Amino acid sequence: MKRAIIRTLKVLAIVFLTVMVLLGVLVFVLNTSSFQNKLMRHSTQLLSEKLQTEVSIDSVSVGFFTQEILLRGVHIEDQQHHPMLEIGLLKVSLEWLPLLRKEVHVSSATLKGLKAVLYQPSPEEPANYQFVIDAFKKDKATVDSVQTTEEPDSLPKKKLELNVKTLEIEDVSLTYNGNQVSLAQFAYHRTFFGDNECKLKKLEAAFDRKTKKGEERCTVGIAELKLNGTDTKGLVKFSGLHFANDNHLPRKNKGKPNRSAFDAGHLDIKANGLIDVSYFGKDTLVATFKHFDAIDPVSGIEIKKITLGLKANKREAHLDNVAIQLPNTTLQFDEARLQLPSKKEGRKLSYSTSPITGNVLLKDISKPFAPVLSKFSIPLSLKVTMNGDDSGMDFRDISVKTTDSKLTIAARGHIRNLSDKYGLAIRFDVSQMKAKKGIAEKIINQFPVKKFMMKQLDALGDITYKGDLAVLWRKEEFQGKLATAVGNLDFHFALDENNKYVSGTANTEELELGKAFDMKELGAIACSANFRFDISKPRTAVMRKKLGGKLPIGDVEADIKEVTFKGVKVRNVISTIKSDGAVANGNITIKGKRVDLLCSFSFTNTESIKSKLKVKPGMKIHGLSDDDKAAKEQKKLQKQQEKAEAKARADQDRQARKEAKALRKQQEAEEKALRKQQEAEEKALRKQQKAAEKERRRQEKEKEKLLKRRGNDLNQD
Repeated sequence: MKRAIIRTLKVLAIVFLTVMVLLGVLVFVLNTSSFQNKLMRHSTQLLSEKLQTEVSIDSVSVGFFTQEILLRGVHIEDQQHHPMLEIGLLKVSLEWLPLLRKEVHVSSATLKGLKAVLYQPSPEEPANYQFVIDAFKKDKATVDSVQTTEEPDSLPKKKLELNVKTLEIEDVSLTYNGNQVSLAQFAYHRTFFGDNECKLKKLEAAFDRKTKKGEERCTVGIAELKLNGTDTKGLVKFSGLHFANDNHLPRKNKGKPNRSAFDAGHLDIKANGLIDVSYFGKDTLVATFKHFDAIDPVSGIEIKKITLGLKANKREAHLDNVAIQLPNTTLQFDEARLQLPSKKEGRKLSYSTSPITGNVLLKDISKPFAPVLSKFSIPLSLKVTMNGDDSGMDFRDISVKTTDSKLTIAARGHIRNLSDKYGLAIRFDVSQMKAKKGIAEKIINQFPVKKFMMKQLDALGDITYKGDLAVLWRKEEFQGKLATAVGNLDFHFALDENNKYVSGTANTEELELGKAFDMKELGAIACSANFRFDISKPRTAVMRKKLGGKLPIGDVEADIKEVTFKGVKVRNVISTIKSDGAVANGNITIKGKRVDLLCSFSFTNTESIKSKLKVKPGMKIHGLSDDDKAAKEQKKLQKQQEKAEAKARADQDRQARKEAKALRKQQEAEEKALRKQQEAEEKALRKQQKAAEKERRRQEKEKEKLLKRRGNDLNQD
């Protein structure tokens, strides 16, 4: 029995040694370069036959002891025999045992010198890489059909899991239909504790995109990106984020130094930022933007710093503690709500904010949007509440004032049809504006324009204004009531940029022009006037070339109801002036019961003639002939007709004001209802979040109690 056992052990030892020797020989053979090169040639030949194209690999090295696979010089052509994919170096270190569990554990992977040229001539034609996808799709379909036939009742097949600890990628260049992407370096490492460390350097992309104005070339890049954290949270830091585009058209301000520099077709923006991601899931993002800055030196856009908190999902986003800092401007608001757009769900973009407050220096926006504000250095205090959608914006509770409160403005307004420049409408209703003496001149001095009538402006004293303004397609309108220390004035001015005319009306019941113009002989005046002037440079240039004049081109009509001059009251003065640019002809008529005093004059100002004034007095006596009587009767009828028309217009104006007032009340009611609805929604949301947080804390306490109970039970056992 003992001998049998010894003999059996000897046989088993011989078998074991034989197997070990065979395995050693096999491993030795597999690690030889000749075997691996033969295997490489066979594999590339099979792959070439399968893909029906040229596939080559310069060298292959498989280390069974080092658990490492190394490929050099991989070349794959498309079916037109053009280079499609090149890989300089691919090095992968695997763990063999997890492969038995259908898990791929990559301890380290390195990819260098990747170059791919991909293209698709048209949407109807296949891409040059489609044959690779089709070839492996067929194999997958065949395998799936065999498994379904042979094992109809088998359990679902376990998916292949991939676990990468370290990944390094360098020198990547991808081209797709002329669009290019390049990457200098990417490194990823998963630490022992499960944290992710990522670092990216010099990622750049260049592509063409179609716009309404044609194609434009865009470049996007980032100099460096760092990410540290887990799969659901972490810290993201980026620098040198860059976006530039070129629509192949001249910049809008080329040759126009007084035009704003911002041009959406020529951007060159660089940005840096630091983001603390508290949670990142499939549909949820909670993060804090600790820092963000951006600059476009060509257009003049410069954002020094933005900080905010963000909670977002697929439907909406909430911002809190938002702070925006420009070179000399700071703005902040507590919260904002955004409804994110979705074509699939029929949802449009909408947003609302809490009151936005801050200190503003208008010269910060001068270069990109308003060069005329380049020297505006008066600090202003701003407060406004906003809401809107992708087609319009509403501004409520607007408050603007200087730091010394010498200028205060209270207003409200809206912008409509943002996507249609022809239908764009901007309207603001100024409920109150107060300008104390001296501030108007100070504001005018901020603008690089010629200063006229500054002394007369100072004589107006404190100024208050109530009215509205509208900016439509190439048309601006201003109207309202102006109250000053020397009297009140109702006005309506319009700038028609389509037809190139400026026109307006003015009316006053009592305005002391003598005080305003420092003319003691001239007293209070009650009058109405209207004017219209041509501002078309081509039209006025033709007239000036033809006549050589320097005067404005237009006409003025004034009806002076009453004026006091040197203690004498004069009533019913009618004046008309018409100018063709070279000569201004005017008529003044002082109507009396029996005699009209007439005065006609002409004023000439041309290149060849010095300024010259001609005056011709006249007189017209009433009631000397039947023609005069007929004219008087006709005038009476005309006056009655004008009175009736004036009454009708007054009735229409009253009705229009009544309707406008009703409309404003309706809008205020709608806005009030909207605010209440938004407040209710926000309150309900906060309540829901509070309840969810309470429920989460309760569940956590329950879990802690359960774990504690289980721990006690284990201790007892």
